[in-house]
Amino acid sequence: MDISIDDIERWHTDPPPKGRGWSRVGYHYFIKRSGVVQSGLAPDFVGIHARGYNSNSLAICLEGGLDENGDPEDNFTEAQFRSLSSVLSLAKRLYPEAKIMGHRDISPDLNKNGIIEESEWLKACPCFDVKKELGPSGRLSKA
Repeated sequence: MDISIDDIERWHTDPPPKGRGWSRVGYHYFIKRSGVVQSGLAPDFVGIHARGYNSNSLAICLEGGLDENGDPEDNFTEAQFRSLSSVLSLAKRLYPEAKIMGHRDISPDLNKNGIIEESEWLKACPCFDVKKELGPSGRLSKA
């Protein structure tokens, strides 16, 4: 799908059953497949994206992440990763103590083994391993 932050805002603010009925868009940034970064919420506004983490996090959403059946898939473009790296670098300058993590990384460790495993994910997004991609050979290594 070719969507924009405006489309997402409608999905978030339209009343149910069509939308979520939220007061505003939930994300701070949206990165299109072309790499264009669209602004949603200002960074100092509390997002609506991850229960329990909204008040102390920035939400970055990437266009894509689903296959033709609607299943999670890492199908993001290099342009998106370049833009994501830039947004993350800016965020780290603004918030040097911040941890960079994906939505799936805040899932509960149900079996208490210290690892959040795929079977424990509340959501699969961002459909890639953020820690691995931040590593020296990862697509986000500049962040």
